Amino acid sequence: MSSRIPRWSCLTVLAVCNLAFWLAVAIGVALLASDKIDLGLESSLRAGQATVAALWQQAPPTLSPDAAPGSVNPSPPPLQGEQEPPAGQKAVSASSTPPPTPINLQRSFPPTMPPRPTTNNTPALAAQSTPQAGAAPTAAPSPSTATPPPALASSLLPLADPNAADLMRLDAEMSRSAPGRPVQIRYSEAGLNREISALLAQNPGLPYQNVHADLKQDGVVLSGRVTVVGFQVNAEVSGRVTAQDCQPQVEIETISIAGLTTPGFVREGIKDIVLGSLDWYPADYPLCLEQIVLEEDQVTIYGSRR
Repeated sequence: MSSRIPRWSCLTVLAVCNLAFWLAVAIGVALLASDKIDLGLESSLRAGQATVAALWQQAPPTLSPDAAPGSVNPSPPPLQGEQEPPAGQKAVSASSTPPPTPINLQRSFPPTMPPRPTTNNTPALAAQSTPQAGAAPTAAPSPSTATPPPALASSLLPLADPNAADLMRLDAEMSRSAPGRPVQIRYSEAGLNREISALLAQNPGLPYQNVHADLKQDGVVLSGRVTVVGFQVNAEVSGRVTAQDCQPQVEIETISIAGLTTPGFVREGIKDIVLGSLDWYPADYPLCLEQIVLEEDQVTIYGSRR
């Protein structure tokens, strides 16, 4: 058997290897030309082209040799922040050359790859939930802090020889008192006569003057000058003062007129004046008078808040 390889077989192997080589070259060129493999050459070329284009746009326009002698190269528009010269100082072009294209002050850079989307949304949610700086924090709901109204007073309210100002304050005290609050007003004979004199001095038009109260056990005697139907007489009235239906009541026992003989209508007139003197007490006053106790040289009035 011969060990030499036939010449025809060698040529066939060489042809197959040559064909495989050129197929590999074609496949490599196709891969380089495609977008799947980027060796950086294409990006470098594109970046160089963009830089040259930007420099060309920033270069100031020059007059061409064929331009007319009278034509003037128009100046570029003023940059942002500079003031435009007055209308009289603007250069007027003699030709109808259109204005040049504004210069783009921003440099052109090669396009960059867009950022890849993040798959974890936790930072974004945390940024949304974080309050902005300077924003007022939202106050947590708190229970009602309304101040409850003050408790109404229910203890005993004692007054001793009150004057007109004290009686005025009694009105405000009644508004802060609970229903049923006890009130005790005590007048001595001297204190009562002092308040009667102050009342007459403030009201000179009343039909009686120089009134004096003499407090007795279970009674009172009033003496003074009374004007009845044009007659001014000295009179003395004795009786009792009681409380009925939360208001003061007077029971007249005797009426005497010193040194004069007077008809019956004068006596009736004095009686009406005495009874009418108690009309000042309002029927709906908050203080309900319950009992009036007359003693020697003093009187005590007991009542309560309605």
